Amino acid sequence: RNTHEGLHTTALAAAWMNIIYGYGGLRSDGDQLLLNPVLPREWKSLEFGLCVRNSVVRVKLTPEGTSIKTVSGPALKVNVWGVNHEIGKEGLHLPAKVTSTPANESTSTPARESTSAPAREPASESARERATERAS
Repeated sequence: RNTHEGLHTTALAAAWMNIIYGYGGLRSDGDQLLLNPVLPREWKSLEFGLCVRNSVVRVKLTPEGTSIKTVSGPALKVNVWGVNHEIGKEGLHLPAKVTSTPANESTSTPARESTSAPAREPASESARERATERAS
């Protein structure tokens, strides 16, 4: 296994994917690369590279904006926030989109978006007691 020296490469890959697919807004399963990047307010930057259709693409998010360019290979068609662009070595810079609540502001729970499954109700006190008794 790969945990022999304390490193679990599968977990590292999953963490990378969570950040890039989440904050980077990456979707790569269609005909075209899609990005909907949003930098958390608490972060100074996020930068990542991708190999896409024989091109190396570099994406950088900062509080000022999002930069996307090809480092090598041909220009690519990329959809960013719903708008199609052709990205080449000269790159593209778009104004930033910022999310998250600053640490000094109140953090109320955001409204739940509708999903196909209803939200689960909290377990009743008696149900919790029964579960605790079975676990003991």
